[in-house]
Amino acid sequence: MDAAEEALKRIEIHEAECKLMRQMIEKRLEQGQARFNRIERMLFAMYPFIIACLGAVEYLR
Repeated sequence: MDAAEEALKRIEIHEAECKLMRQMIEKRLEQGQARFNRIERMLFAMYPFIIACLGAVEYLR
């Protein structure tokens, strides 16, 4: 095997490894996005609760 064939083989192996890494990174980003969306929904759900608590305090005075 000459140098060109060896270089081509190494490049193909490198591309395959990069493809796997990219897939793993994309999967983790999707998981992080789902987690962020869940946290965001929980935060927005707290606003009506806080407003209701403030209203209850004013009502009970």
